[in-house]
Amino acid sequence: MATCMAEDRTCTAPLWKYTVISVVATAASLCQYEALKYVSFTVQMLGKSVKMLPVMLYGAFWAGKAYAGADWLTAAVLTGGVTEFLLTGTFRSAANPSGPVHGGLLYLLGFVLLDALTSSLQERLLRPHMTSKYRQMLQMNLASACIALAMMLMSGHSNSTLDFCGRHQQVVGDIALLSVVAVMAQWFIYCQVQEFGALVFSATMNARQVASIVASYLAFKHRITLWQIIGLAIIATTLCGRSTLALFTDRADEERAMLKPSDARPGRPSIFNSGFFKKTKSGCCPGWKV
Repeated sequence: MATCMAEDRTCTAPLWKYTVISVVATAASLCQYEALKYVSFTVQMLGKSVKMLPVMLYGAFWAGKAYAGADWLTAAVLTGGVTEFLLTGTFRSAANPSGPVHGGLLYLLGFVLLDALTSSLQERLLRPHMTSKYRQMLQMNLASACIALAMMLMSGHSNSTLDFCGRHQQVVGDIALLSVVAVMAQWFIYCQVQEFGALVFSATMNARQVASIVASYLAFKHRITLWQIIGLAIIATTLCGRSTLALFTDRADEERAMLKPSDARPGRPSIFNSGFFKKTKSGCCPGWKV
């Protein structure tokens, strides 16, 4: 992608920043996949909803950000809904029903904290350098691949991994397909954040979580209690309601900004001075002349 888009091969951000972010992201992925050995897919997806609270805590205490009361209320309701789901029914992995579920919850907690730290580090370390999405994807994926390879070699699992792939050759194609889909999803994430903003991306991810949970129950016929259904309904309603409110609020603010005559340059439509256009121009096409 970087080659097709004629990206500059020089790295604008220091490599150590990509390395730090990649180490945290790789550790988060490790915890995420290990958690699936002990807890269900639904619990893992719900863990991503709880991520909102540690992200806000990181932002408030580390970056000095201020959040609205509605954001704190949303985070509290989501955390309460997930807690209610965990306490009112089974959430063990179907592949390992007798495994230590507390270990899975610890892995899930590690994933939530590390994943929240990853997004905060990306914002804090890479924002000053205005790095393009293709350059970020290339550098972070290369660094993550090197870190994962080093971890596999140091753990002594390289021979068993190659032996497993040799005995089950179909898994190689599955891994390749998963990698391609993951890169495509990463590209869509960067494009959506860059061209439509973080609020649209947040709404998309919330809808994806709800759809994934419902599809998982329909496809695999997992057992679920009435109270767990109520907990899922609370979580889904909160996610969709907050995303819808944020989208309409952001759209109203942007429309008011475009109507201010003092912000518009003479002879130019006011849309060229909107926040959306400025962010899109600087992030996607800095060479535009308007």
